[in-house]
Amino acid sequence: MTFIALTITGLLLLILQTTILTPNPLWYGSPDLLFILTAYLGYRANSLHGILILIPLSWFNDVFSGTVLGTYPLIYLSSFFLFKYVSEHMPVRKSLYQLPLIGAIYLIVYRLAHFWLGIILPNPLPPWSWPIILLKTVIMVILAIPLLRFFETIARRCEKLTNHSGNMLHIRSGNRFH
Repeated sequence: MTFIALTITGLLLLILQTTILTPNPLWYGSPDLLFILTAYLGYRANSLHGILILIPLSWFNDVFSGTVLGTYPLIYLSSFFLFKYVSEHMPVRKSLYQLPLIGAIYLIVYRLAHFWLGIILPNPLPPWSWPIILLKTVIMVILAIPLLRFFETIARRCEKLTNHSGNMLHIRSGNRFH
């Protein structure tokens, strides 16, 4: 149930991201909401569910954005595995590093994507601009606060719904004394 809810939420975020929040392709304030979903999945979901949610969403983002095919799947999947690896090996509580890590991985992955696209594209890309990318990073970190809570609320409600539906069907546990 959570898998379906997060996939539908990702589709709605993609539509919001590519239509309303990007009024002009050259506008610097357009946030990448799917990157925040990628961070949440890296922190919370298992690898299989994260990949199954991110691959179709990243392909849709490729189609909607008109970039080189495969760019967004590469960005989102590499980010997902970075979030997964760091969150499993970090010795401190998740709440202390969650937001700074979103900003740091956003900077790293998009810098690598800019470098990679600069190599494979025949026309030169616009030069890397630190003020613009730092503005986008700050926007991402600010938007991550309510969106991570929203994703957590969706996951908790889906878990509660699946737990209640089992009780409504009178499914018994394996314990005969229960």
